[in-house]
Amino acid sequence: MVHKTFVGRGGELETLEAHLQEALEGRGRVVLITGEAGIGKTTLVEHFRDQVLSRYPEVRFAGAECDRPIGEMDVGALSAYAPFKALIAQLVNQERERGEHWALAYLKEVGPSWLGVIPGLGDLLAAVGETGAFVLKRRQEGPETMAGGVGQMGQEQMFQQAVNTFKNIATRHNPLVLFVDDWHWADDSSTNLLFHLARQVGDSRILFLAAFRPHDARTAREGKGHPILQVQNEMRRYALAAEMHLTFLGREEVGDYLRREFPGARFAPSFLEWLWDISDGNPLFLSEYVKLLRQDGLLTPEGEFRGDFSQIEVPQGARGVIEERIRRLSDDLRRTLAYASAEGERFTTLVLARLLQSDRLSLLEKLQVVERVHELIASLGVEVLLGEKTTRYAFNHTLVYRAFYESLNEEQRELLHGVIVELMGEEYLRAAAEERGLLATQLVAHAAEARDYLQEARYALEAVRKAGEVYAHDEALGQCALGLAALGQMAEPSREGRELEIDLLLERGQTERFTGRWQEARATFVRAAERARATDDAARLASARYHTGWVLDLLGEMEGALRAYEESLSLFEQLGDRAGLAKTYSNIGLIHKARGEYEAALEWYERS
Repeated sequence: MVHKTFVGRGGELETLEAHLQEALEGRGRVVLITGEAGIGKTTLVEHFRDQVLSRYPEVRFAGAECDRPIGEMDVGALSAYAPFKALIAQLVNQERERGEHWALAYLKEVGPSWLGVIPGLGDLLAAVGETGAFVLKRRQEGPETMAGGVGQMGQEQMFQQAVNTFKNIATRHNPLVLFVDDWHWADDSSTNLLFHLARQVGDSRILFLAAFRPHDARTAREGKGHPILQVQNEMRRYALAAEMHLTFLGREEVGDYLRREFPGARFAPSFLEWLWDISDGNPLFLSEYVKLLRQDGLLTPEGEFRGDFSQIEVPQGARGVIEERIRRLSDDLRRTLAYASAEGERFTTLVLARLLQSDRLSLLEKLQVVERVHELIASLGVEVLLGEKTTRYAFNHTLVYRAFYESLNEEQRELLHGVIVELMGEEYLRAAAEERGLLATQLVAHAAEARDYLQEARYALEAVRKAGEVYAHDEALGQCALGLAALGQMAEPSREGRELEIDLLLERGQTERFTGRWQEARATFVRAAERARATDDAARLASARYHTGWVLDLLGEMEGALRAYEESLSLFEQLGDRAGLAKTYSNIGLIHKARGEYEAALEWYERS
């Protein structure tokens, strides 16, 4: 990673140290760290992490970043629980690398609902017979039955299982410091889980740090705001979290920065004043201006300033500074990074080589120059993609990423995202079940940017189903909306497009029913039935009428429910769908039981 000079946060470090001491004594805490772009939130936590790990070897640290939505995709279209899955995976892998064996007990605490969604844990389970047997037994036992006859564990239990996991690790093994950056891009389920966690960490050895940018949080969701703001208010109301707001650096701290960057150098007070004034004391702006001055030869390696302030045409604001640095790249390097931005804030050499139609060896040489000389990207290491090893890189700041992405015109974006959809589609087919949820949400975003509406709807349906498996209801509804909107963009939907519309409506209706939005669910199932009738799709019509009957029963409209069930029975019989018949018989039996008609209920149950 790029070296970062650390200055001016002594008070904040002392505060974090105090919170850590309380956590080590069993008084855990959630800390919300806020501040605008470039203010130094991530650098502060990285410095704190280094101090903690050097002074407290028993402490385990895990960190994660919330992924920025791809292209113009809304922040709500994200993979459920992504930061928490990353934290759990890190903790497991840390102990595995140490050769520790308590990971068996840890995995038992995670439970089958988390084991099935965290990438990479399936391979580990296969090597651990005892834990594998435990998970199999839990799955065979089945979850508790929810109200309304829905046999699902529900989001609350999903939350509690994660909280119990962290608390048991902290109690039985190691104190935990957990950090999630860029929470203004987090999915709704993770945000709700954070609040659930905050209510219960007070008696544990856990320090949980969550950083976000208030401006981005306020302007998210088309100006409606990110739910972290509501959670922040609730935490204030019940005193569930500490807050730390980072401000700009002062004149003295700007001087400290220069003295650390240029040991032994002496700067004129007028230069310090000018640099503080033009950077506004923003750490990112400050470091970027210094890099520009160095590149122009106005600051020597010894720190000597050679210039006239009035002649320095450095643009105001970080965006202008970054654009000026980008302008100084060669055309070839600018094109390379612009194409890389199409994959996202993190990109791979494998995908980028395909986009550029370039060989990977020469591409790696270019990227090494960008990383070492221009300091615009950083290597994240090697991973496997499409069965091949590839290096993953990250832009060193979201403003750098946005500048490159916005340099692409509309046609370039469509073409690049189209290629990425093809490549990631291949990876999706190869991926394990627990990896497909994240890939599906990424494919939805890339397909949307490529204006490939059918593909967008296909992957939206997959993302909906994956979100439903982990009870991430908000994410499921969001993906349904994306898929249906994509199909609405098609002038004349194909047969597959009409089938996708019905399937998305059925998934949306089931999520609405499960979350108690029964009137909305009824309207959704009615719409699905209308679409199925129009296309003579008996199987989907049978499903729509069956679910309509279920919702009408929940609403107390038993006669309407029976009529819906009778139509679904007729269709299931025509289709020879014995499973459909069985569940419909059972639900009709429930209606007769609720009426006190026990003989009739028994008859339907026997049929079932």
